[in-house]
Amino acid sequence: MKISGFIKMIANHKKTILLGTLTVLSAVSIMSIGPTYAYLNMEGSSSAKNSFSVARSVAVTVNPDYSLTVGNTNYEVYVRAVAVVSWKKGNNVYSTPPVYSLNAGNGWTDGGDGFYYYSTPVKSGDSTTPLPIVVDSTQSPPETGYKLTVDILFQTIQAAGKSANNELPTKDAWNWSPAQS
Repeated sequence: MKISGFIKMIANHKKTILLGTLTVLSAVSIMSIGPTYAYLNMEGSSSAKNSFSVARSVAVTVNPDYSLTVGNTNYEVYVRAVAVVSWKKGNNVYSTPPVYSLNAGNGWTDGGDGFYYYSTPVKSGDSTTPLPIVVDSTQSPPETGYKLTVDILFQTIQAAGKSANNELPTKDAWNWSPAQS
């Protein structure tokens, strides 16, 4: 009778037992996927040599007129910028952005990807021309306490060197190449 009682108990709780078993099996299989994939990936991979070397960091100064001055690095860099124009109150950003325009020109090219690229490399100690951004200053804040903010984010990349595909560093890193003159 004890065995038949055990069988009846199993029959009454088979959903619970089945779910418990599936949970344990799922956990074991999930934990084994990562190491197995890593092992298979290591076994099937080949090595590749990076053709770029790491450059020293570039000291730059962002000027009030939205230009960028490159520190004394002894090499040229390409520069790109993106504008983030918003209404802010403390750390809160209002969901509707203010009206502004950022136009190509003055040495800057619209990359079509949200970035504006400085058309020529900037020499050590030199500056870009100001980024041509125009913000409608007659706009009223959407709510009390919000202020108009303009943040320009700049990135630089060393201009010297080419990749294994004979591409400029800007093509490999940013998918952008300066116009040939």
